[in-house]
Amino acid sequence: MYRREVRVTDTTIGKLKIGTPLIMGKYGVNRDRPKPIIWLKGTPNGDFITKDAIDYLPFDAKERENTENNNARIMGNSRYSVSNLLQFLNCAEESWFAPMHQFDAPPTVMNVDWNRGQYDQHYGFLYFFEEYEIAALEQDTRVVDTDNVATLVRLPSIADILSPDRFKLFTKKGVRPKATEELIGKPGAEFYLGSYVPFWVSDWGRNGHAAFIGRDGSVKVQWPTGNCGVRPVCTISPATAVVLGDDGFHYIKPQEIKQNVCTDEELYAFLGLAQP
Repeated sequence: MYRREVRVTDTTIGKLKIGTPLIMGKYGVNRDRPKPIIWLKGTPNGDFITKDAIDYLPFDAKERENTENNNARIMGNSRYSVSNLLQFLNCAEESWFAPMHQFDAPPTVMNVDWNRGQYDQHYGFLYFFEEYEIAALEQDTRVVDTDNVATLVRLPSIADILSPDRFKLFTKKGVRPKATEELIGKPGAEFYLGSYVPFWVSDWGRNGHAAFIGRDGSVKVQWPTGNCGVRPVCTISPATAVVLGDDGFHYIKPQEIKQNVCTDEELYAFLGLAQP
């Protein structure tokens, strides 16, 4: 569907207009059948958000051994900084899970709701990204509730979507995403062509719940073990060179990268946590 033939015209991320589509990386609901990811430029400083909801996954798994947080033990941890989903989004390895704290647990079939949202065996989100694509990502650092969180790929905040300072993209485009073709028909998702998908946000919910933007475009909460749409955000360096393909999409211009990124050690450093 998406051809990588490119035209001669080059430009940069910083010069692209708000709403411009960019193809970067690949992802598959089925881990072995990745498809190109379409991102939309959301702000002048290079924040991009996926056009569609790329998957339907839990925020975090049940932490059955957690003796300090009963909500987390029964229905998953609502702390964004240590959530399974955040770790998954920031890993380029085949095996992405490593305990982020003493009681952390992976999203196995037994640790999520309805036995339909497990993704412990999925490749890390960045697994099918080119090294030069990952190298173009800027580290984002912010405080979520009381935690300092530094990431390459993040969930959008409520402010990104709904506040007066929201992404400029949403002054002209609705905030509700649709499902990718691959997500339609996923067991437990039950979406059809054209239906809107609720999606997780980074802000904490209430009383152990995690927050999301509902199909009606308003903020809602549910337990972290429940499934919800995943619509990642990243910041790409404005100086990054891009090329326009004959398919009408922009692509990051390939370049040689001598250093691998997003090792386990770097991931823990990004999240401000000590490695076990």
